[in-house]
Amino acid sequence: MGIRLRELQIRVRTTVGLFGTRIPFRNTLCVLRAPNTSGKSTCLQAIVYALGLEGMFKAGNDVPLPKAVTDVLRYKEGLLSVVESEVSLELENDRGDILTVQRAVRSEKNRNLISTWRSPLLTKPTASPPLKQDYYVKLPGAAVRAAGFHHMLAEFIGWQLPEVTKYSGGEVPLYLECIAPLFMIEQKKGWAVLPARIPQYFGIKDVAKRAVEFLLDLDAYRNAVKRQLTKERANGIRERWKERLDEIKRLATSVNGIVDNISDEPLATWPPIAAPVLRVPRDGWIPMEVAIRRDWERLTQLETQDIPKVEQVAEQLQTELRTAEEELSRKEFALRATFEELQSELAQKQQAAVRISALE
Repeated sequence: MGIRLRELQIRVRTTVGLFGTRIPFRNTLCVLRAPNTSGKSTCLQAIVYALGLEGMFKAGNDVPLPKAVTDVLRYKEGLLSVVESEVSLELENDRGDILTVQRAVRSEKNRNLISTWRSPLLTKPTASPPLKQDYYVKLPGAAVRAAGFHHMLAEFIGWQLPEVTKYSGGEVPLYLECIAPLFMIEQKKGWAVLPARIPQYFGIKDVAKRAVEFLLDLDAYRNAVKRQLTKERANGIRERWKERLDEIKRLATSVNGIVDNISDEPLATWPPIAAPVLRVPRDGWIPMEVAIRRDWERLTQLETQDIPKVEQVAEQLQTELRTAEEELSRKEFALRATFEELQSELAQKQQAAVRISALE
């Protein structure tokens, strides 16, 4: 899975004519050699720009090309205004498919659109080129939607961009701008380290590590994804466990009960060694099963007892009632006397306090 550059073309139209260059790339090692200020960096930047990868340098929509392509071009001893400019790039994947892309630099055309042809328009131009298809770039969805250029480019290369975790939560694709620095180093932006300036503004956790793992097809990346999924499932289990635990406690409270031997955290094995027990108050906290059995025994006992008739117990009940009324009268008299004594003591205490205050 990969791509090969076949040819680069830069076209700059000025007030006096057309300028630019064409650089063919053979299917071998290619070395671009020229003196300083000859445009070597411009050619590499043009490749980056043609593929919509300028986000590997920094955020924003600035064109990563010098003024000779965007504003003014120095020619002989004067400056020429750039009227229109564009870059074109021809690619080939390992399946032999050809793709030509073209992107406006200075133009009335929208720079967020990249025109594509499934044909070698640079190396083998034809009088009637095939159907043109425009894709957008540098806009939300360019890496995941069918009309996005990077989504199409990843399919052309044969890559399935993985989902990676952001610092803010959630997942996003591993954008091509995060992978491209492993292939391209522009001397103005890096050479000090490899990879050079992998963008951090996407907010992707360990973005350089994720990019290397993806390109090398390491198990570390797949294991990281599995760990993340496992962690999410564990959090889901904890949430459901807490919901069930709250429901159990609510049901226990409805019968004035409590639940013993139940963990606040999910258990790996079930049932546990000490099984959960619902206890209710019956001369102490006893298991619900024991309380139910005792209640049934008491109910059975009461149902087997004979219920006496009124005439059989009337005299006895009258005697017990008179005795209770007499006891109530005695207690009321004693209470009244005690209350009067208490009131007298309180009055004496208050008078003593007044005399003590007067003496002081």
